[in-house]
Amino acid sequence: MKITRLVVLSLIICVMFLFSVNGEETEKKNPLDEALGDALIALVNKDYEKAVKLLEPIADKNARAKGILGRMIYMGTGIEVDTNKGMAMIMDAARQGDEEAKKNAVDLNHQLAKNGDVKAMYNMGHMCLNGWGGEIESGQCLKWLEDAANLGHSNSAKFLAHIYKNGKYGLAADQNKATEWTQKAQQPPQAPQK
Repeated sequence: MKITRLVVLSLIICVMFLFSVNGEETEKKNPLDEALGDALIALVNKDYEKAVKLLEPIADKNARAKGILGRMIYMGTGIEVDTNKGMAMIMDAARQGDEEAKKNAVDLNHQLAKNGDVKAMYNMGHMCLNGWGGEIESGQCLKWLEDAANLGHSNSAKFLAHIYKNGKYGLAADQNKATEWTQKAQQPPQAPQK
C-alpha cells in the first residue's frame, strides 16, 4: 500500500512539474517566433504586404524569416522585385542553415545557371558540393564550376584550384589541375559571345 501511494504521489509530482514547465514555456514565447508565425498566417491568407511588414524587422535575426522575405523580394510578392537582393537574402539564410532557403537557392540558381548565368553556375557547383541539392554526383557539381570558369568567372576557377590543390570533396589532389585552374583564374574575363 505504501509503495502504491509513493508511486501515485511521484506521478502526481511529475505531472505537476510538466504542467509547470509547459506553463512557463508558453508565457515566455519568443517574439521572433510569434512574428514569423503571424507572417506565415498572412502568407496563407495572401496578405503579402502584411507578411512583408512582419518579416522585415526580424529577417536579420531569424534565418527562416530572411529566407521567406528573400523569396518574396526575388519574386516581387508584396514588395518591389529585386532579384539580386532577394537571392542574396536566400543564400544568406541558406548558409545560416535554413533548409527551405537551401531548396529555394538550388531551384532558383539552377534555372539561372541553365540560362548561362555564370554566378549561378558557381553557386550551383558550390551548393552541390556542399550537399544543398541532395545527393548529386561530384562530377556534375564540378561541371557547373568548370563551365563558369571557362566563361571567365574567376571565383569558379579559384575554387576549382583550391579543390584540386587540397584534394577536397572526395577528389584526390591533382597539382596539374590546380595549376591549370589557378592560371585560368588569372586570365581576364571573356567578352560575352553574340
